[in-house]
Amino acid sequence: MNENNILNENRRESLSSTNQTVDTPTYELMDSEAFQQLLIQEIVEVKRKKIIIDRDVLIQQVLKLSGIESIIQFKEGSLIFEGITIDSIFDEECSIQGFQIEVFQISPCIRVHCRNLMIMACSVDNFQNRGMFIKFDNSLIINDTTMNGFQVLLGCEGNGTKLSINHSIIQSDWQQQQSVLIHGDNLVEFVMEITNSIIEGSSVIITNSKNVEVRIQDNEFKNQQISISFENLQNKSIVIEKNVFFRSIDYAIKMNNIVVDKLQLIKNTISKCRIGLFLQNVIEFCPLVKQIKPICLKQNVITNMEQTAIIIREVVCMEIDEINIQDNTIGMDIDISTNKMPEQNTINPFIISIKNSTISSNRIHGIFINSNLSYNPINLQISKSAFYSNCNALNLSHQGVSHDKIFKINIYSSQFQDNNFSNQNSNYELNINNTNIIHNKQLFINSRSKTCLIM
Repeated sequence: MNENNILNENRRESLSSTNQTVDTPTYELMDSEAFQQLLIQEIVEVKRKKIIIDRDVLIQQVLKLSGIESIIQFKEGSLIFEGITIDSIFDEECSIQGFQIEVFQISPCIRVHCRNLMIMACSVDNFQNRGMFIKFDNSLIINDTTMNGFQVLLGCEGNGTKLSINHSIIQSDWQQQQSVLIHGDNLVEFVMEITNSIIEGSSVIITNSKNVEVRIQDNEFKNQQISISFENLQNKSIVIEKNVFFRSIDYAIKMNNIVVDKLQLIKNTISKCRIGLFLQNVIEFCPLVKQIKPICLKQNVITNMEQTAIIIREVVCMEIDEINIQDNTIGMDIDISTNKMPEQNTINPFIISIKNSTISSNRIHGIFINSNLSYNPINLQISKSAFYSNCNALNLSHQGVSHDKIFKINIYSSQFQDNNFSNQNSNYELNINNTNIIHNKQLFINSRSKTCLIM
């Protein structure tokens, strides 16, 4: 057989001078009952089948299901992977591989109870644009899969142990409605990993949970209401690293009431959102020595926020290193107004460190710090950083009474250039060392404090 015959033998498309036709595969239809009878083995391969799931199909063995040019259609039925005993959760994963999955229902398509499930190399489309794809209570792994059109893609129940998503694409019609990739609530001892994926229009939400480990790395988030939201957690670790966040309508990352052993927000790029990063009452606590550690924001780039790049509320100890904040309405909005009594806060003073960073071209404030603090002073340390072309490079606002503890500000080895200043607060101690102040249109800081030292 010559080369031309080989090409003709394998060709799926026939072209003419006027049009193009594509050969579409023909499928053998299989209903739920016939499919159930097929599932008597642990390894099942189907080819050129269209499987109609119109009633519940119970799967109690460890099933490896793979499809070649095959479709699973869900029409008012579910695949139920159910372990016989609690020991079933230690078995090898069940798997679904290689299928095109079409959804015409709003009830969960797949239910997993006391089993581990892997979805791999599938394409999932929900033509209702509503409902839930998978509800699980143990371990779920999704690799190399595209999912589109769900209101909630993954529902994790309280005794779920693991969710892993890798090299996948998750999409929703975000202009019509926002969706949720996963909403985990009341989880205990749960691990979530999302890596190397594209997530559009779907939020990651975890609430009211304990001993959770989170790693979100090398992903692209876009067009979410809130890309990542964590609230009321006592976590082992949260690592959000090397992600891109684009056009989050409200927040790229929002954290509220978090106590965590390890928190890393590193090398993320956030652009064209309303608010980039919101942290409220977030504490990194080392259980071995029983001490609060500084929350570290390192090597992040936050630009073109509609409102504010970083909002910090009730965070008592933070280190900001190698961060680039530019072209926002407000660069950093730090509000340490608090009602906490001294015995509730073992850190004295509240410490915020900014180093090796660039804060530039912010339209209202570079850094705005507001406080009504009556119990502990605020220690702001700025080193090896540059403030360029901000309308208000550094604005301190203290709403307390005159006898309140004051700001303590140390600035050294930094540069302030082409900024405006309109700071009228005088309730602070200020020390400036080895710092260049160039072409600023007003006084650097209007201070009546006698402890001010400029060198």
